Amino acid sequence: CAYTLEDQVTVDTTIASSMNISKLVNMAKLLSFSYDKEAIMNLLRAVYSLQKVADMALAHEEKNGIHYRLVTVARPDTAVLNALSIVQLLKLRNALPSSRRIIVPNMHHWTGVNDRFAIGTRSAMFHAYMQRWSWFIAERYKAIRSRSFKSEVVLDELLRKHNVTVDVTDVCIVRVRATGVCNAADFTAQAELPKLMLDQLLERQLNQTQVQGPCQKFKCNRTTLLLEPASQDARL
Repeated sequence: CAYTLEDQVTVDTTIASSMNISKLVNMAKLLSFSYDKEAIMNLLRAVYSLQKVADMALAHEEKNGIHYRLVTVARPDTAVLNALSIVQLLKLRNALPSSRRIIVPNMHHWTGVNDRFAIGTRSAMFHAYMQRWSWFIAERYKAIRSRSFKSEVVLDELLRKHNVTVDVTDVCIVRVRATGVCNAADFTAQAELPKLMLDQLLERQLNQTQVQGPCQKFKCNRTTLLLEPASQDARL
C-alpha cells in the first residue's frame, strides 16, 4: 500500500497551469452554467486526485509484477449502507482480464453516470473511469460550451469512448458531511438507469423495470448520521 500527500495549493497551481480557470468561469457565467469557480475547482481537484491514484496503482503493478483483478472507487464523504450483489461481483471477478465492465449505483446519474461509487475490471477502471483529468485538459472549453462540464457527463463520454459495459446495482450510497450529518435527499432518490446503460440494453434487446430507489428502505435522522432500516425486511 502506498499514498502521496500533496498540498492543495500545489495541486491548485498544477491545475491552473494546465487550463485557464478564469476563462472557464467566465464562459460558465455567460452560458448560465450552474458551476461557479469553487465548484469547478472542486471537480478538477477530484478528477486530478483520482487519476493520480490510477498512476500510482499502475506503477505498483509494474514494480511488483502483479495485476489487480478488480478496482473500486468510493468517495470518502459517502457511506455504503448495504452489500453489493455477490452474483454481480462474481461476474466481474470471472471476467477476462481485458474486459471492460463496471458496476455503479442505480440512482443519481444526472444525465450521465453516477460517479460516487464504482467497482469494475482493471482495464475499465484504470484506463477509462479514472482518466477524467486528461479528458478535462483536452476538452475543457468544448465541455463548458456544451454544458457537459459535469463529472457524471464526462464519465459517460469516457465510458462510451472506451467501450465500457455498465451495469447497476441496488446499493445505497449516501453523502455524509464532515459534521456527520447525512444528506437526507439521497434517501428519496428514485431508481434509474444511466442513459449509457439504456443504450446498451437496447443494443442487447433487454428490458429494465423501474424499481424502488436503493436508499428508500433506509431512513436518516436529519441532524445526525443515524442510519437504520426503515422496515424489518431491510438490513445493513
